[in-house]
Amino acid sequence: MKAGPQRRRFIKTSLKYGSETLPLELKAQVLTSTPPQELPNPTGEIRRALAHPIASPPLAEIVSPGEHIVIITSDITRYTGSELYLPILVEELNLCGIPDHDIEIIIALGIHRKQSAEEHRKILGALYGRVTVYDHECDDPEQLADLGRTSSGLPVQINQRVMAADRVIVTGTIGLHYFAGYGGGRKSLVPGVAGRTTCMASHFAIFNPPEQGGRNAKACTANLDSNPVHHAILEAATMIKPDFLLNTVLTATNRSPSLLRRPGTSASGRLPTGADTVHCTLGKTGRSGDRFLRRPPQRHQLHPGT
Repeated sequence: MKAGPQRRRFIKTSLKYGSETLPLELKAQVLTSTPPQELPNPTGEIRRALAHPIASPPLAEIVSPGEHIVIITSDITRYTGSELYLPILVEELNLCGIPDHDIEIIIALGIHRKQSAEEHRKILGALYGRVTVYDHECDDPEQLADLGRTSSGLPVQINQRVMAADRVIVTGTIGLHYFAGYGGGRKSLVPGVAGRTTCMASHFAIFNPPEQGGRNAKACTANLDSNPVHHAILEAATMIKPDFLLNTVLTATNRSPSLLRRPGTSASGRLPTGADTVHCTLGKTGRSGDRFLRRPPQRHQLHPGT
């Protein structure tokens, strides 16, 4: 994304509200950008990316016939393009010798409400009815596995189906998040498939210690460095040890721009170093958090209100 000139002007735009669109006029200083080109064949590009993942062997070298696979995907409040990539991802697993009955999809609700059948249909696309889908349950202790605590004392309780799987594939979309810095990656796991106690404790990391008080200034949009919320959820998510990550980055119209063809993004949700245009990155999340913490180029530090 390339920043354009800053200027103050009247902006006529629209905001989505449920299934409706509402007009909006603002007088504000805005940061313009050069929009990325949309993919002419997004499904073909997803297949190409799965065949050549970034910093990871392909799925054929990770999964084995007879293994039980869990795919984690976002709920209806986080559009990711799942209706495009989930059928292709399952097709790839089928080619690896994994039949549909050995695959489950978990909707990463966090503490959100359950999804309707129609919402499941929208999320799964052509895959709906083929593969078993479950909504995450954050308040049922019998459906949660206790993984202990992070180094900061955050309790980590995770969906039992996720922890029982032989392989865990995480999917979602990277976008700005108002206090975790960026969405995507680790957030599909925590809070996505975490218990309510874990979700709330990770969100409370936004606050400074009681003796200092107030909100931590580092817990803000487009910042991961020294961001206490990011570090809390990253450490908790790393305890799950997922096997493969697929993240998309969408255009403003929720369509896929061009594909990044060099190593970069990770489970942190950070945008790739040196990238001007981003579509999706695929790759094993890794067993340590070291490479999750690289500093992005300055042009990706987008601050609200500028």
